[in-house]
Amino acid sequence: MSGQDLISLAALTAAIIATATSSLLAWQALRVNQNMNHIPVVLEILKPHRTPEFVRKEIAVWDEISKHDAALGFFALPEPIRSYAIEVGTYYQVLSYTSLYGIADGEFIAVQTQHRLLRSWDCLREHVNGERALRGSSNTFLNAYEEFARQVADMDIDAATRRLVGRSGKLKLK
Repeated sequence: MSGQDLISLAALTAAIIATATSSLLAWQALRVNQNMNHIPVVLEILKPHRTPEFVRKEIAVWDEISKHDAALGFFALPEPIRSYAIEVGTYYQVLSYTSLYGIADGEFIAVQTQHRLLRSWDCLREHVNGERALRGSSNTFLNAYEEFARQVADMDIDAATRRLVGRSGKLKLK
């Protein structure tokens, strides 16, 4: 192989490495940009979870809904428990959409909401089934919430938390 061929081969190798590196950096920049676009949406969606008013309604659902016949579903429950159950159920449904449809990281949502999301699902499940029976189909009410609750229940929250913290590169867990 001549000197000219070696120089051409070295130039070609350098061009391939440069192309691969710039492609990788561009892909990472796109991922960061996509996440940055979703952060305000996710933070806005999580806001009710932190308000005393929502927590009060959620606790009322935990305490009261089991006192009512599950065959009533949601919409035949007496007020105020009907409004509270609808608000709590649809809130977690929206959170579930953000995870299941790839708008937000499911582990991020799960780590933030796991305890209350699962406790609310456990309280609402029978009434969800009652509502579905009234509607005549099992795929008509809070299906995303049910699926996400199943995923969260199977998730190792401690490991998910470690992965999230590890991604930041700044925080350290003991």
